[in-house]
Parts: sequence; C-alpha cells; structure tokens
Amino acid sequence: MTTPNVVRGYGPLDKLIARLRHGIAYRKLKPYYPLQCCLDIGSGAYPAFLIDLQARQKFGLEKSVSEELTRHAASMGITLVEHDLSRSVKLPFEDRFFDTVTMLAVIEHIEPPAVAMLLSEVYRILRPGGRLMMTTPAAWTDALLRGLAFCRLISREEIDDHKDTFTQTKVKTCIAGAGFDTITTGSFECGMNLWAFAVKKRD
Repeated sequence: MTTPNVVRGYGPLDKLIARLRHGIAYRKLKPYYPLQCCLDIGSGAYPAFLIDLQARQKFGLEKSVSEELTRHAASMGITLVEHDLSRSVKLPFEDRFFDTVTMLAVIEHIEPPAVAMLLSEVYRILRPGGRLMMTTPAAWTDALLRGLAFCRLISREEIDDHKDTFTQTKVKTCIAGAGFDTITTGSFECGMNLWAFAVKKRD
C-alpha cells in the first residue's frame, strides 16, 4: 500500500516533528527492551512509531482505521484497534494487559475533563511496574504552532484540534492523579515539546 502521512493533513515539518517525538520515546524505552506488549494510543494515520519499536506484541489505537491499513499493519506484526477517544475514553482492553503504553502528541487533543479519566484507564490496563511514555507540546508554543499551521508548515487540522496546553508541572500533576508511582518529565526540541515517563506501582 502507499504509505500515508503520519498525521491528519500535512505540512512540510510534520514528518520531522514526528521523528523527533518518536526518537525521544525510543530513547526512554530502550533500557526496557525488548518490551513485551505495547499499546500506542493515537497511533496516527500510519503506525510509523510502532514499526521500529522493539516489542513482542504491538497494538495501535486510532479513531479511524481502514481495512487496507489494518491488513498492512498486521503484516508487520501490529494490531490496529479502531476507537474514538472523543466518544469514550474507556479503553477496549482488559486490566493489566500491557507492560507499556505510549501517548505521543495525544493528550492535548483530549477534552480537559476527560484527561484524568483517560490516564486512569491507562493505569488500569498497565501491569504492575508497567510504563507510560508521553509527549505533548509545551504550553508556550501554542501561538507559534498556530502560526506555523496558518502558514501551512505543519498540519492545520491537527493544531485546530488541540483542546488544552500543558507545562511539565501540569503533566506531572495529571499523571500523579491517576496513581502512577515514579514520574519524570523533561523537554526536547529546544523546549518546544515536553516528555513524561511514569511507572505503575508494583503490587
């Protein structure tokens, strides 16, 4: 099949920004390779992040998934699951199913009242000692991103869908509220994007 864009819409900088997000996630998860069972929430129009991730089982969750893409992903050992988080943040997986969950540039697309519920769902489906890896744009870049989208340098569709902005403190507070034990945060891309890594408490 023809490889579609990683994000909805398209701008010349989108693929570069996506690669930077993927790179920070790979580096944070590498010490835990090989991962056993990983879910990438918001895997995008094409599951590029999952393709190069070293995990025995790989799942991607996305709002809309075509039959062609589902078959193509399956041929690479990736199971795509169609689920619209704007309709329900209840994740369609059993308790303690995954050892790793990633949410790369996802949380800013969730309505603020639903963020806590989604993170609690992530906590539920993670095994004890399981890991959450997240990225999100830094709050101060909101006007800049909208300017880049207006100039068609990044996807306007993606930016227009942003529901909230985050600082490191806000991200950490949201994750802690879901019950996660160890939480570390930082920034990359000259401070334009934030990352967070959290671990679920062991029994």
